Amino acid sequence: MLAEAKSLHQIAIAQLHSPHHNPLPRLQKALKLLEEASVLAEDSASYIDSAPMQDALKLLYQQQGQLLAMIAQVESKRPSAVSSPSLLLCVMILVAFCYALI
Repeated sequence: MLAEAKSLHQIAIAQLHSPHHNPLPRLQKALKLLEEASVLAEDSASYIDSAPMQDALKLLYQQQGQLLAMIAQVESKRPSAVSSPSLLLCVMILVAFCYALI
């Protein structure tokens, strides 16, 4: 289960790196993958009750929250008015958290 969760997490982060003119579908797909990864990680945590596992789950929840914030930001603006630097900054923060999880 934990290996599958890690795989889903990596796929979700890869979604954020793929270039596309409309980031909303990629963000939504990455969020869905992170949600699936968190379900698997929570199941694994029920078998492995350790501090590092709990820290990894907290980090995963933070990443989901950041993606939700990015989605809300993109949805609140017209597609032509999306601020690329602020979206890029959010993605960079998410990637930094990703590497901390690994």
